[in-house]
Amino acid sequence: SRSRDRLLDTMQVAGWRAVALLACVALCMMPTVRADAVELTAATFDKKIEEAGDVKWLMKFYAPWCGHCKRLAPVWDSADNIVDGKGLNVRFGSVDCTVHKAICKRWGVSSYPVLKVMSDLGKTVTEYRGGRTVESVVEYAERISGPVYKEVKTAKELKQFVSQHNASFVYFRASDATPSEDETWKVVHEAAQQMYDVTSFAVAPEDAAEDVGIKITHKLKPLKDEDGVGGKLVVFRKEEAKCYPDTRNKTVEDFVFWINGHRSEMLPMIDATNYRDIANRGKPLAIAVLRGAKISAGSDGEAAAVVPVEKIPINSEFLQSIRGVAREMEEGFAFGYLDGKRWDKFAEQYGVSQRVLPRLLLIDTPTDYYLPLPVDVKGHRSTVEYLTKVSSGDVKMLRTWTSAFKVAAQGYWEYIGAGLILLIFSPIAYMFWSESRADAKKKRDDKKKAEADKDK
Repeated sequence: SRSRDRLLDTMQVAGWRAVALLACVALCMMPTVRADAVELTAATFDKKIEEAGDVKWLMKFYAPWCGHCKRLAPVWDSADNIVDGKGLNVRFGSVDCTVHKAICKRWGVSSYPVLKVMSDLGKTVTEYRGGRTVESVVEYAERISGPVYKEVKTAKELKQFVSQHNASFVYFRASDATPSEDETWKVVHEAAQQMYDVTSFAVAPEDAAEDVGIKITHKLKPLKDEDGVGGKLVVFRKEEAKCYPDTRNKTVEDFVFWINGHRSEMLPMIDATNYRDIANRGKPLAIAVLRGAKISAGSDGEAAAVVPVEKIPINSEFLQSIRGVAREMEEGFAFGYLDGKRWDKFAEQYGVSQRVLPRLLLIDTPTDYYLPLPVDVKGHRSTVEYLTKVSSGDVKMLRTWTSAFKVAAQGYWEYIGAGLILLIFSPIAYMFWSESRADAKKKRDDKKKAEADKDK
């Protein structure tokens, strides 16, 4: 009996040891995860980039005291871990600009955080143009680590490609032209090389468009069968597609401008994460400012439900009208919508009151000019006509006080600088002049007194 108990105890101990051994083996076999991005210093910056070889770097220049930098730090590190797990040819780096000032000065960093993309062993440096959430940073890393465009051969592949993106661009090769002979493709390819980090490109044979199941328009009308799509660049967005307009030149700059203006949904919801990106498309931003979301009271202990702004009937009707306007006018304006209640301070600074919503607001971000559309401009046709007048200059946009000062001061900075110098140094000069004058008067008085005493 004792022998049997000892045998059972021995087997139990051996079993636990085996389990512990297996656990150790499993832990050893698990992939390691980097804790955070590589912290680079003045001494290691060039060395680390050279040692990494042919990879792209997402580089963050930051200051520890910066609030935006603090919020970005966990996003940057989480994205780094995910990208590392995917095995992408992208590395993440960080530079503390309060310590390594020379490195930050070398790359023109004057505010924080600044994000850059470095490739070719640091010889090619471009601005980071992605979002600042984990998902958007990872998506950006996937884009820059992949090819400039995808080659699709069938309608099925094309349909799958365009369904994966909110906006994507497809160049259809003409059946009677080879890539070496296709001059338009050479220009489009060069434009794609400048834009592939922020949108998706594909090349397809023209017959792939026949069964893609999405209506392709040209000049706001369905493309005729006899016209074909061969030799054309087409943007696909949300069950809609349209061709690059014949009225535009076919230069790299023109293609880049058009791609940049069409690389998001036709009428996206605007928030803090995408406002700057949508506003900086080289054309005025037309914002549909909607009535704020309503909260329906819960019953029997149920939580209150928030009705999305776009689902509120008056907003839904307004958006439907603006969508039609966007379809017709997006060559000259970038469109979007926002929650007027959540963005009330933003809307009010541009003259849009909460009492008169929904309403269309125009903003030209480079100049900070703005224009709320008059309340009596309603409906598709009236809005299109009014925006056409804005584009032609017949209707002038308004200036904020900051933009008015910039315009008034343009060309007069030297005079303003001279005026400021006079304003600062004039009191100092007057003080010295007054003291000198007082000293001179005192000397004259002392001299006269001395002469009077001598005469006596």
